[in-house]
Amino acid sequence: MSNDIEVIGDTLTITRTFDAPRDIVFDAFTDPEKVKKWSGCPDGATLKVAMDFRVGGECRSIVEMNGDTVLTSIATYTEIDVPRRLAYRLNWEPLQVPETLITVDFTEHGTKTEVFLMQSGLSGDDMKDAVQEGWGSAFDKLAGAVEGTGQDA
Repeated sequence: MSNDIEVIGDTLTITRTFDAPRDIVFDAFTDPEKVKKWSGCPDGATLKVAMDFRVGGECRSIVEMNGDTVLTSIATYTEIDVPRRLAYRLNWEPLQVPETLITVDFTEHGTKTEVFLMQSGLSGDDMKDAVQEGWGSAFDKLAGAVEGTGQDA
């Protein structure tokens, strides 16, 4: 299946249906070792993920870009509704980009799960392009992980 990605104004939405039960897909978003395997953009490798999974807690991911630049993403959870929804504020260090807000909804359809992600607060075409490419790549890797196509979740 493919990603349905749209950018309107400062907001990106992506929808994809995964051939996996909702608890498995949700777990892939909330287990640090699983997040490490599927998150990140095509030119990046997630080196470490540390997670304090509670409202107000943080998920910090260390990402190496193009083999030389190291960035840290900091997600601060604002809503957790297991296994239906996650919401968080996202910042990047040392980048000078605005904080964005991300909401992820998980809808069960029998043995499949539809994931609807919305990220708002994007500024400029470069940021929009990078976020679109990053989520598209990440969701493709997530599909491989949760759908059992050879990449462990």
